[in-house]
Amino acid sequence: MRSIALGIVLLTHSAFAVENSLGHCLYLIKQRPQKAIELYRQRYRETEEHDYEIVRTMATLLLQKASEAEDLETRMLATYGAGLSASNIAFSILEKSVESSDPNLQLVGIFFLAQMHDDPSRRALEKAATSSPFLSTRAEACYHLARRQEMHAASYIHALMSYLPPFFRPFFPQFFAASGSKESNAALRQLLQDTNALVRVQSILSVVQHQRDDFLPLIRRKASQRNLAEMEACAYALGALADTASAPILEMLANRSPMNVRIAALKSLYLLGDQSKAKDLELLALSHNAFAVQALVGVPGTEDTLYELVHTKNRQVHANAVIALLAQKDPRACPQLIPLLIDKSKDLGFRMQSSIGGAQSILKVVTLRPESTEEGKKDRLVSNMIKEKLLRSAMHLPQTHFLSVIRALLKSADKTFVPCIMGLLKNLRTEPVLTLLKEQAEALGSPLVRNYANLILFALQEPGPYKERVYTWLNTIAKGETVEIHPPLSLAERQGIDHYGLSAKEKSQLLLDTCKEKL
Repeated sequence: MRSIALGIVLLTHSAFAVENSLGHCLYLIKQRPQKAIELYRQRYRETEEHDYEIVRTMATLLLQKASEAEDLETRMLATYGAGLSASNIAFSILEKSVESSDPNLQLVGIFFLAQMHDDPSRRALEKAATSSPFLSTRAEACYHLARRQEMHAASYIHALMSYLPPFFRPFFPQFFAASGSKESNAALRQLLQDTNALVRVQSILSVVQHQRDDFLPLIRRKASQRNLAEMEACAYALGALADTASAPILEMLANRSPMNVRIAALKSLYLLGDQSKAKDLELLALSHNAFAVQALVGVPGTEDTLYELVHTKNRQVHANAVIALLAQKDPRACPQLIPLLIDKSKDLGFRMQSSIGGAQSILKVVTLRPESTEEGKKDRLVSNMIKEKLLRSAMHLPQTHFLSVIRALLKSADKTFVPCIMGLLKNLRTEPVLTLLKEQAEALGSPLVRNYANLILFALQEPGPYKERVYTWLNTIAKGETVEIHPPLSLAERQGIDHYGLSAKEKSQLLLDTCKEKL
């Protein structure tokens, strides 16, 4: 596993390149990779010259060997390495992963193939869309073909939809809307008239997602339907697609419809220029309707109302008010944002909850299932992704307020967001940020924070011992297993392990981030 990780480093940025009479190293790389890499480094110390092409060939051979390994973890890591290299040389590894018998490995291969945009990758995606025994693989391949607007994408989507039972149909409108071909447009028009209301709703939302305003006349006609979910989706679509001709329809929906339809219609009227509807939305928000609270996002002048709602005892309304205030770039959100990001009990998390028509969504505070279960792991993954999104939104606040949030997170025992935090700090690169990074580079107690701070300072080319520290860390982890794809051990399983050491997952993330820098 250690040699594969080194191969990723080599292939991604040619970190240990050497030159001259290295044919023996190419011979050794598959049998004795560590010996070959050490020979490279020795030759480089002698000549002080690089041969990046030889290094790339070495790394490719190493990853090719790993892709043929018996154990799945090694093949998965080789696939990631090939994809991260963004090299056409690695295409055969990605193609092989799509042809494997493991669905997760197939999905990883498809993800990287979809980024290549050439004929070989197109053919590989087409093969996956038609011949894979796994539904998830075929659907993913069809989606990427549609997103790339490949010529025959509609045919593959049609074939898959016809193969599956009717209850899968709501998943397909987004494929046809993304494709945009004549055949896809005809299929999408049919789905907008489907007998299943959920299919019709998803078709309307897909039209909005891909900004297909050529379907507006049909959506106007459908806005008067009696199905509440469809009415809400139509009300949302008419505003999102800026259809000023639909204002009378929206007025009718705003005055006579159930609450979710009314909120969607009011927000659409506001987006079409009727600013008086902001007051109506505020009144609905003050009645503790979480969807109305979220509807205030993007409505200037409603910050005081949101701040008032921040102090409510209703947990759902409170959370959505904090997020809406954050979206308005109001620094008063900061003190309330920190407790949302740091849950000391580790029992509460977030997930998104959609309205009946799927046009509106709120953040719902939920009790997480036990972390020992697969469901619990998924709960935490989704919750952490939502929290990272909130953290990125906080970057748009005044910097002093943003850094107060960052400092609180770095001081907490939960280091989940350290990679995200360090990426945000790297993009800012101001004097206060550099001061914070230098403080963390010397801080005791958390090697993950300290190593990341050194890495970012090195990447920013700040003067100091940061390069040497990063190399020291790389040499340290090279003595043992460096990459682990599976989650870290539970607390019970980690008894007796140094609490201040990096978990395998933390090492993996830091190693991959290190590979992205020019070591």
